[in-house]
Amino acid sequence: MGKRFERNGEKKMKQLYELSRKFPKDWIKKAPKGKFGNYVPHPVITQRLLEVCGPFDWEVVESPRRLLKSYTFASPEHRKRFLIEFMEEQDQMHHHARMTIDENEIHVEIYTRDLNTITESDHHLARLADLIFTDTAR
Repeated sequence: MGKRFERNGEKKMKQLYELSRKFPKDWIKKAPKGKFGNYVPHPVITQRLLEVCGPFDWEVVESPRRLLKSYTFASPEHRKRFLIEFMEEQDQMHHHARMTIDENEIHVEIYTRDLNTITESDHHLARLADLIFTDTAR
């Protein structure tokens, strides 16, 4: 488990470096008359995030605002490896998802219960779940 997260840490540092680079001048738009400051349009930022971090395919639902995703497993062994590693990571983060097991699927729901909304920790946990799902399939 440690090597995977070392590789993931290196990948995250490269992602952070890429995201911290200045936007090319041709991406920056002049503020409309009467508005303050120049800006980068939202679609450009979204595309940049997708290029650097990859897609984020979790569903966002309301009441309370939370992230939802279902994982389908090819074997009971894969499902078990995913559960064990994901639970260990949640324990280390002191931040836990709600998980429902339904035969070869696990439904995951993530949000910060104290605030009844999605936080940065929730997004981190969601990305971590995706990484574990992919890595434990091997």
